[in-house]
Amino acid sequence: MSKYFLSLSLLLSAFVASNAAAVSPFSLGLGVQSLYLSSVERGFDEQDLDVIGAAVALQYHISDQVAVTGTSLLASKSFVGKSSKELSTSAHSIDVQLRTSFGVIRPYLLVGVGYIATSPSVANEQFALRLGFGVEHPLTTNLGLNLAYTLNEAGVKGGDSESSTLFGLSYRFP
Repeated sequence: MSKYFLSLSLLLSAFVASNAAAVSPFSLGLGVQSLYLSSVERGFDEQDLDVIGAAVALQYHISDQVAVTGTSLLASKSFVGKSSKELSTSAHSIDVQLRTSFGVIRPYLLVGVGYIATSPSVANEQFALRLGFGVEHPLTTNLGLNLAYTLNEAGVKGGDSESSTLFGLSYRFP
């Protein structure tokens, strides 16, 4: 996973080297995402089952107020103790963002659908409805910081809610 994240970081760095004005409707985001999973419903005895991994997002800006984002997360967590296990997680989502702007702070609401797969697990695959909010802060014309929180209403035994937090950089193509 570290090679995957390093390769994408180098790709983003290469794009940042250009100084052209943002005119493209596409942007690429790289970040760190924490995904809180319901441990008991997923067959684990652990408390606070958080996985942290590398997230990649591709975004299409329909207008300054509306954007569509596709995000993928690859993460794993190792458990130590009596039963040494490793939890692998992948999460994929498509969200619509409704944006506004208050100068350098650009808050947004998001709504979408997602798919979460974990291995090993009792409930290893699930679809989720997503609802969240975030803030983007532009650093330059093309580069910005992004922070988002999302609630995933998923179909894990009993319909438990799961959540994720994302922190990353986004690059708007020239």
